[in-house]
Amino acid sequence: MLRIAILCLLVFSQSFLKAQQDTIQQHPFVFIGIGNYEYLNLGVNMPIRKKYYFEMAIGVKPWGFENYNYQMAYLNLGRKLLKEKPRKLNLFLQLKLLTWHFNNKYNEFLVEGINPEFRLIYNINKKSSISVNGGILYNSAFYYDRKTYLEVGWPHEWQPSFSLEYLYRIK
Repeated sequence: MLRIAILCLLVFSQSFLKAQQDTIQQHPFVFIGIGNYEYLNLGVNMPIRKKYYFEMAIGVKPWGFENYNYQMAYLNLGRKLLKEKPRKLNLFLQLKLLTWHFNNKYNEFLVEGINPEFRLIYNINKKSSISVNGGILYNSAFYYDRKTYLEVGWPHEWQPSFSLEYLYRIK
């Protein structure tokens, strides 16, 4: 699974090298978001040329810590799908590689996933934007420990993923 994810990232990133755009450096974004896999997450989004971006984030599930804990990290490459002209609404295709860890009194998982998604960004002004992300995530358990036989849990292989983020441009 990890080999497939790395291969997909390499193939997807080749379009970065082939882009024949002007190299005006855009300013990065910091963001905060919430999602069904990302839960509460913080990260940075770095534009590459006008069409692409690289993103990384970490997340936790801050509610429910008395019974279990959850941590997540991801790397993401995205490409703009519509015209290069700046617009209020922009559509992107992104490929997200994420790993998440879940631990409760019954089970412990360490899972890697690959997630192709669409991202719709609404530019509020020059400094801030809101994005809505949605796609499908393929999970592959890297580590699994069943602690008791009282309850059985297992992450689903294919799951929908969605998130909402607030992005703020830094200079």
